[in-house]
Amino acid sequence: MSGVRPLHEFRHTLALRLLLMDHADAVVVEPPPTTGAVVRTALWLRALIKQEPQIPYIYYGADVWSDASESTGAPEWVVRVVRALEGYALRGAAETIAVSDGVADRVKELGALSVTVVPNGINTDIFDTAADGGVTGKTNPYFVYAGTASEWQGAEVFAQAMSQVLETHPGARLVFLGQGVPGRSCCDCKVNCPKALSNCDPWCLLPKPPSGNGMRLARWSA
Repeated sequence: MSGVRPLHEFRHTLALRLLLMDHADAVVVEPPPTTGAVVRTALWLRALIKQEPQIPYIYYGADVWSDASESTGAPEWVVRVVRALEGYALRGAAETIAVSDGVADRVKELGALSVTVVPNGINTDIFDTAADGGVTGKTNPYFVYAGTASEWQGAEVFAQAMSQVLETHPGARLVFLGQGVPGRSCCDCKVNCPKALSNCDPWCLLPKPPSGNGMRLARWSA
């Protein structure tokens, strides 16, 4: 629950800024769907108050939150509320960007009117397979989960699977690079710095590389 209050505060600030800003050609909004719902409503109110055309918004469909909430075993009423909010946000978007064909099909089912698939990518000048071993410190095979790690993204599945992997590959490691809480099975074993994997716990949780000075950590994860 530690992240709930900051999210609410962010949405209040977001709504106020959308209402008071001078102008914008478009607004880009990403999940969760509650943020999309706030953006749609705020932009509608802004157009109504200012008596001018409504600013369009683009919804970034990185995932489908209503389906994710259902897969985590959330109560049925929670799934219905999330799905209603997600559909409301998608139906009002001038364009929806989906990260895969599967997500594109699902957001269309939820009401998205125009969908463009733009797969995730990486900066190959930073993330590559030729990183210096002295930087990576990798001496064993390992898997990297990059991005926000939580039960909503299914990150804990990888940690659970590692128990089977370690039976045949005891030196293997699973590295979470980013932010979030991937579950107790990971958090109990997390480390806070990229030391040699041979000395690491089976599960490592590394911080998101800061912009500018995160080159070494970014290359370590390549």
